[in-house]
Amino acid sequence: MKKNLILIFVILLFSLQGFSQYKSMMAISMGPSFAVGNFANKNPNNSTSGIATTGAVFNIHFIHLLNENLGIAAILRGQSNATDAKAIEDEMKKMYPQVQWTVQSNYWGIGGLLFGGFGTWPLYNKCSFDAKFLIGIANATSPEITITGKSALATEWVKQNSTPANTFAFMPGVGLNLHPTNRISILLNLDYLLANPDFINVNTYSSTGQLVKYAFSQKMETINISLGFGWHF
Repeated sequence: MKKNLILIFVILLFSLQGFSQYKSMMAISMGPSFAVGNFANKNPNNSTSGIATTGAVFNIHFIHLLNENLGIAAILRGQSNATDAKAIEDEMKKMYPQVQWTVQSNYWGIGGLLFGGFGTWPLYNKCSFDAKFLIGIANATSPEITITGKSALATEWVKQNSTPANTFAFMPGVGLNLHPTNRISILLNLDYLLANPDFINVNTYSSTGQLVKYAFSQKMETINISLGFGWHF
């Protein structure tokens, strides 16, 4: 029995020594981005609605461990979430059913560089649980939206230009880190991104030649899932 316990201890010791002993890692990951909260609200009459849909996210990660479990992390990140043009179109049809409406729109965008703390803890051989909390500066972009109404008498349109804005962002997240070799990781991440940019001097043009400038803020909340690969060094 004593020999068996010693053998188990030796196996466990070597397993932990062979587990994730990297000091630094570079990685890339990508996946879907799900709008939540007011950002996903599809009511065009609500001033806080983002009318955002599912999009995509791309990350470049850098991680440096300061000890066995804790370190620092930085992520260069970009993501986009389309706007739901049909939700706007349906609301216009409900308000003015005698007019034929079409809506064209592109996407909300946000990208930036985030820094913060990072932790990793072994679950079993060649797999760890990771957690991070990052903050940073991001650049957000509002969508371009064109609404066209066609009646028996005329065709009119109004267009909101895409506008950039700088903002703070923060992102907590967790993930699994698989280590098939001493140099390679396979990453599965789940994170939450929050930013609240203020868009200033948003230009809106109309077919009548009118130009209106206005400002608004938009709380951007997304839950993101990404899969990626990392290299240890």
